[in-house]
Amino acid sequence: MSASPPLPTRALSGTAFGTLLLIALMMGANHVAARIAFNHGVDVATAVVFRSVVTALVVAGIVWANRVPLQFSTRHKRFLPAIGLLIGVQSLCLYSAVARLPVALALLAFNTYPLWAALWDRVLYQRHPERAVLIAFMMGANHVAARMAFDHGLDVATAVTVRSGVTALVVGLLVVVQRVPVQLTARHRRALPLIGQLVGLQSLCLYSAVARLPVALALLAFNTYPLWTALWARVAYGHRPEPRVLRAMPVLLLGLALALDVLGAASGLGATAQWGRIGTGVAFAMAAAALFGLALVLTQHEAGDLDGRLRTASTMGLVTLLGLAGVATQGGFHLPQAAPGWWGLAALTFLYGTAFTIMFTVLPRLGVVANSAIMNVEPIFALALAWAILGQSIAPSQVAGGILVVATVIALGMRRR
Repeated sequence: MSASPPLPTRALSGTAFGTLLLIALMMGANHVAARIAFNHGVDVATAVVFRSVVTALVVAGIVWANRVPLQFSTRHKRFLPAIGLLIGVQSLCLYSAVARLPVALALLAFNTYPLWAALWDRVLYQRHPERAVLIAFMMGANHVAARMAFDHGLDVATAVTVRSGVTALVVGLLVVVQRVPVQLTARHRRALPLIGQLVGLQSLCLYSAVARLPVALALLAFNTYPLWTALWARVAYGHRPEPRVLRAMPVLLLGLALALDVLGAASGLGATAQWGRIGTGVAFAMAAAALFGLALVLTQHEAGDLDGRLRTASTMGLVTLLGLAGVATQGGFHLPQAAPGWWGLAALTFLYGTAFTIMFTVLPRLGVVANSAIMNVEPIFALALAWAILGQSIAPSQVAGGILVVATVIALGMRRR
C-alpha cells in the first residue's frame, strides 16, 4: 500500500490565525444570542429571516460599492439556488437544535460537518477524504465504543486482545493474499518487537483511562503525544524541536489543565478531591501518550521503510500476545454481559483496526512528528459522540480548555514544513 507525497503547505500567519479565532468567537456568540432570543419569544423562522435579510442587504451594499462584476456562468446559475436552499434548511435545523439543547452541545453535534463534507465530496465528485481526519474520527468513535463495552462488563485486557487479534488476522491475511515480501533487516528485527510492546502497553493504559474518565478528557490527556514525539525525537535521534513547538507547550498544558479541571473549580470538589477522582485515569492517559509518542518515532526511523501491512500485522500480533498475558493474570476473558457491550466490542475492533492500519501505513511516509498534530481533532469527535451515545458531558470551562488544546495543535499542524 503506497501513499502519495505530501502536498506543500503554507504557513498560517498570526493575523490569519487571529482572524479565524475571531470568526469562531463571533459564530459562537451568535448562537448564544440566538438562544437568549429563543428563550424570550423569538421563533426559529423569524430569527433566520432577520439574520439572513440584514446580512444580504449589507453584503449587497458591499457588492455595489466595490462594483463587483455580476458574471454568472451556466453552472453558477444552476447551483447557486441549490446552495442557497441548502443553507436555508441548514440554518433552520441548526437554530432548532440551539433552541432545544445547550448551545455548546448543539454546536459540537453540528461540527461533525467535515465528515459529511468528505462523504458528499466522495459521493458526488469521487474525491478521497483526508486520511488523517478519517483516522481521527475512527479513533474517537473507537474509544466511545470501548467505554460502552466497559460499562457492560468488558474488561481492558479482553478488549485489547480481541481488537488486536482480529486486526492482526485480517492484516496478516492481506499480507498473504497480496504476497507482500517478508524481508526484514537486522534493524527491523530489533525494532519491531519493541514497537509492538510499546503499542501493547499504550493500548492497555489508554483503555484503562477511558474506563475511568469521560472519554473526551481521557483523549485530551492522551493527545499530548505530539509533545512526546518531539521529546523522543530529540532524545533518541538528536532532532531539535522547533521554537514554535516549545512556545506551544505551555499553552497546550494550560488548556489541558482547564479541560481536566485540575483545581476542582468546575466540579466544586476542590483540587484534592478532584485529583482523587481523576488522578489514576489521567496517569494512565499520560503514560499512554508517552508510550505512543515513542512508538511513532521508532516506527518512522526504524521501520518506516517496511511495508505498512507487514508492520501492522507484526505490531498487532505482539499486542495480542501482551493482551493474552493480561487476560491470563486475571483468570480469563471478561466478556460483555449485555447486547450494547457486544456492539461496543464489535465497533471498537472494526474502528481501531481500520484506523491503526491507515495510520501506520500512511503517517510514517509523511513524517510522524510533522503530521501527528492533525489527528488531535479526535477528542472533539469523541466529545460529540460520547454526549450523543453515552450521555457524557463536561463543564463549559472544560470545553474551553479542550478547544484551546485542539486549536494549539492545529496551529502547529499548519506551520510551514
